[in-house]
Amino acid sequence: MPDYYPLIKAARYLGCKPWELMDQPPAWVSWAIGVEGAESRAEEMASKNKQASQTARQQWEQSNR
Repeated sequence: MPDYYPLIKAARYLGCKPWELMDQPPAWVSWAIGVEGAESRAEEMASKNKQASQTARQQWEQSNR
């Protein structure tokens, strides 16, 4: 991975230009990447929970027919 990748990824997440982010404290890059990862994991967990809930409901409905 190129050394500039985290900066570009963080800028994309924050909705700014990479050169604007370069003028900010480096912590912003770390925070943005950390939050993006946390959101991604939370969305994945929510999707799995929804799928498990739907499966359980279908099984319950089939067993109560």
